[in-house]
Amino acid sequence: MTQKIKKPECEPYQQFSYLMNLFHGTYRSDYTNFAGASIPLDVFPNPECLIEELHKSITNNVAGYVSSLGTKEIREIIANYENTRTNNERYSFENVALIPGSATEAISYAFDRIFHDNKGELLISLPNYWLPLEYMKRKLPKVAVRKIHATAENNFLPSIEQIRNNLSEKTRALFICNPLNPSGRAHSNEELEKIISIAAQHGTYVILDESCYDQMYPGNKTPCTQSNYEKLIIIRTWSKDRGRPDFNLGYMIASPELLEERSKGVLYDDPGRIFLGFIKKDMQMRTLMLKEKPSLEKDKEKSEFKDYKETINSNISTFRRNVEYAMKRLRSCKNIDQILEPEGGFTLFFHTNHPGIQSGFQLVQELFNATGLTALPGSVFGMNGDPTWMRISLAWELNKPNTIDKGAPKTYVDDGIGKLIEFLE
Repeated sequence: MTQKIKKPECEPYQQFSYLMNLFHGTYRSDYTNFAGASIPLDVFPNPECLIEELHKSITNNVAGYVSSLGTKEIREIIANYENTRTNNERYSFENVALIPGSATEAISYAFDRIFHDNKGELLISLPNYWLPLEYMKRKLPKVAVRKIHATAENNFLPSIEQIRNNLSEKTRALFICNPLNPSGRAHSNEELEKIISIAAQHGTYVILDESCYDQMYPGNKTPCTQSNYEKLIIIRTWSKDRGRPDFNLGYMIASPELLEERSKGVLYDDPGRIFLGFIKKDMQMRTLMLKEKPSLEKDKEKSEFKDYKETINSNISTFRRNVEYAMKRLRSCKNIDQILEPEGGFTLFFHTNHPGIQSGFQLVQELFNATGLTALPGSVFGMNGDPTWMRISLAWELNKPNTIDKGAPKTYVDDGIGKLIEFLE
């Protein structure tokens, strides 16, 4: 059924909500989900040892609430991982909080603490994750939002000069998404250290959203700041790193003072005991992967680690294969004139000069009406100026199998890319 095309005068989050309602509220037998928010676990499985921990938790006779920060044991394990990856001993369990609601809730909590009096200024580069702009508008309307419009020439990452020229004594927080959603590009370690150093000169909080950190491709940089800046906040999530949006869980690294308010929160606002075994095992395995020669004595431990490492690396390799396949085919499309090659993840950001299209918001609606293929426009990520950038999500099986199970429509990368090229040409 063809839907009426809505004009793009609304805000990024309103556009996102409208498109999600359109995509998910319209049944189509040709539905192809390139907008994201779903990851098929049969294609990108979790390691067996993590599934085993989930099963143990479900069948365990012990149930109950835990601290709103998470248990001390889990927080110590996460702190140990962070210290290992940054090669120092700066964090303790007091710097860690598990966050139900994943990155969204962590960012919201940080904003509430930093802008507790609804004053000050937030500095953010665009394009970027839409939540900061929407949260400021709805919850903290008196906070000034200064926007840096990054350029395609710099892979839509804010330059050091842009950040230096826009930071001031009024700036209470700088929001950095690294790797960047929507492009999958990342600041280098050197750039991160410079950015944090500039922010420290003004006493500005740096909120570093690293939701896709563990999806960086082998051979590319895995940016990891070693800064000891006390106003640095790091956010990670299992929704992206382990492909579990159904968990909707993450963690925050921050000063004990910033986390103090959360420790006074409602007891029931906790990460859920059922996930703690999964989290514990995952963080232990992540830490082992950072070591050249992990010390493992028991055969079961060696077997678990081997499976864990192979599964994680296989998933990342499949992400990369799908992205490279899509880039190769899209480069043959005459109406796609720019593709940003990501350094990690499963999304692809590209620009189209399709004739007659006035906005990306219009483009993805017409694309869905014509083909059943969903995608997200650059305007959802706060872009202005040239609007016809698009982001597609490629966390799917590459090719259709010879036999397909009956039921709901399934998404395949080659099929979706074919629809996209046919529509644009």
